[in-house]
Amino acid sequence: MSSLTDADCERISAELMASGMSKAGYPSSNDDTSHHQPRDIEQLLPDLASIDRDREWRLKQMEQEVEEPERIRQNQPRPTAAELIKAIQEIDFLNGESREKVYYIRRWIENGALKLGMHCDYHFCLVPDGYDQLMYEDEDVDWDDQREWPEFTNILGINIWKTASDAETAGVQPKGIELDQSGLTNESRGNDATGFVFMQLGRVFQLQDCHVESNKQRAERNERQIYWSDSGFVLVVAIEENGRAGAPWLVCNFNPENEIEGGRIKLPQSSRDCGDTLGDGVQYKALKIADDIEELKQGKAWDVTMKFGSESDIQIVPAVFDGKGKEKRLLRHKVRKEELTEWVEV
Repeated sequence: MSSLTDADCERISAELMASGMSKAGYPSSNDDTSHHQPRDIEQLLPDLASIDRDREWRLKQMEQEVEEPERIRQNQPRPTAAELIKAIQEIDFLNGESREKVYYIRRWIENGALKLGMHCDYHFCLVPDGYDQLMYEDEDVDWDDQREWPEFTNILGINIWKTASDAETAGVQPKGIELDQSGLTNESRGNDATGFVFMQLGRVFQLQDCHVESNKQRAERNERQIYWSDSGFVLVVAIEENGRAGAPWLVCNFNPENEIEGGRIKLPQSSRDCGDTLGDGVQYKALKIADDIEELKQGKAWDVTMKFGSESDIQIVPAVFDGKGKEKRLLRHKVRKEELTEWVEV
């Protein structure tokens, strides 16, 4: 448990603002401050307990600003990883109360409580946020669509297609290439009827295997621990056509929130600085890490059966409810292909 007080959190927030850095580690667009950082984020929030305490403080400030009613009493126990997994497995995404239950468990679960297993020599865990990391851009939305949208922006859609090759640029379409990969039929990421629709759970943090045991020993001695770093990926769960949870995926966040100045930072998908921090030197845009979220356990290697790397582009789009009664479903709002000027309904 972190020893940070409210006063400590307020001081850290002020220091971050003064240094011109976001808590995700991205420099401010203000040239006067972006090259000056009194202390690194690792020093201000050196471990998951400190990050968790800081997140609690930020959520409290947000709730006070908008006068949001307290939804969870402070003396109630925090949700566990097992409770989050169970809620996801039982969720009906077509039911509002069921969606809300998972939303608030995700919001209040302790950072790092859900261990996501290993890839190469790195361990991974879930760090939820008080806001959603993945978000669509306004130009990728058909604002005239009058269908119902989910009440929380943690439910979105994604388009994945191959980037243009030399052959495509010359007007030759290679055989077997689907420009909209997210429309392919596959139970783990939607199907032709719904596309790749998902619920995002939070940021994914990583720590090298060689530091895990030393971290335990340092914690026992009340010493500073090795910092878990933000991988730049967000954990999402695919939503099947029947409204149930599918496979867990990681999606790279190319449009992260600037927590200090507001707005978002646009990162080019072609940048090698994004999507290649999973320990194997390979760039990923999105990858499936298991068939079911229950398979994600501490120390267990991921079963990566589907992945999209530098050969693909991704696009975040809204999700909407379509149909009524037994015909109701969640689907991607629209599909916009870069080589076309019109929208294509899915």
